[in-house]
Amino acid sequence: MPGTLFRLVVIHTNEGDLEYLTNIFDMKPFQIRFCYDIRWDMEVFNKELKSNLKITHLISENLNGVLIQIFCTLIAYLLIALFRITHNSFLPVLEIKRMA
Repeated sequence: MPGTLFRLVVIHTNEGDLEYLTNIFDMKPFQIRFCYDIRWDMEVFNKELKSNLKITHLISENLNGVLIQIFCTLIAYLLIALFRITHNSFLPVLEIKRMA
């Protein structure tokens, strides 16, 4: 957008410089990096839920129904992760889901 102010945050690491372009002015550089790192983890987790557990659309329109669907999906994901850990399995989540 024209007239929008941005801040370039540069963090020097052993592997090189990390650059973040943000409109957040009241946080320190390490806090900005932490927020972006957490966001990336959430994006990867969300992609995995959508692609492997098929939560691509919500069945219900009310809050209670949406929460039930999300929690059931998370429980299924955790059970699959527990199976992978206890059986030293390197199978992808989708393959384990198909075995059930």
